[in-house]
Amino acid sequence: MTLLRDLAIGMGLLLAEGPAAA
Repeated sequence: MTLLRDLAIGMGLLLAEGPAAA
């Protein structure tokens, strides 16, 4: 399954770019 992997990557990017953007 790649859906779980895609979701994990998406969440990781949001969490990583969230604090950086702020």
